[in-house]
Amino acid sequence: MNIRILRYGLDITPWDNRQRNRTPNWWRAYNHVKHERDKYFNEAKLQYTIAAITGLFAAVLYLYEDEAENGSLVPLPRLLTPPEHCIHGLRQTDFGVTLVYKL
Repeated sequence: MNIRILRYGLDITPWDNRQRNRTPNWWRAYNHVKHERDKYFNEAKLQYTIAAITGLFAAVLYLYEDEAENGSLVPLPRLLTPPEHCIHGLRQTDFGVTLVYKL
């Protein structure tokens, strides 16, 4: 899934390497830095942090797929958005306006 950060004009596909049965670069770098910080500190990059956050956002959408598809996933995301073909409108709820997704 391609995640967009409209405010900064970024399109990120955080799980792209998974399609080729490879670990994403940001995941590998995170583990390097976590376990051997002194050796791999140069892999602690903002690029990987942003990819990890977008990967978490995509995972949350799939984890809460039922809520996402019936429009009850709140709050409305302000920074990250899924691709346009995954958004199927808006819904008014007790918590305000929410997005209806189709994953």
